[in-house]
Amino acid sequence: MPPLQVGVLFVVDISLGGVGIWAQGRPPFEAGQRVILKLRLGHAAPLDLGAVVRYTRGPDKSFCGMKFDELDDEQRAAVGRYVGELVERGSLV
Repeated sequence: MPPLQVGVLFVVDISLGGVGIWAQGRPPFEAGQRVILKLRLGHAAPLDLGAVVRYTRGPDKSFCGMKFDELDDEQRAAVGRYVGELVERGSLV
């Protein structure tokens, strides 16, 4: 069975530990669910990162927090660079 494609989600918070996602309407995620996220961080090639949904919230459960699986060295460096760039620019993500 092919993986479920949910379309475009919006990253509203990111760190080396995980990511906060917002989706218009209720996302198809449940707490405890394992997912693979294809994240495009800036202009770099997309990364496939494993994560576990930790919680959903909001009146329509359109926000969810996810904890990344253990990142390998390349993934950790890419996420770290992206977060560092955001901090340097003063962005709130």
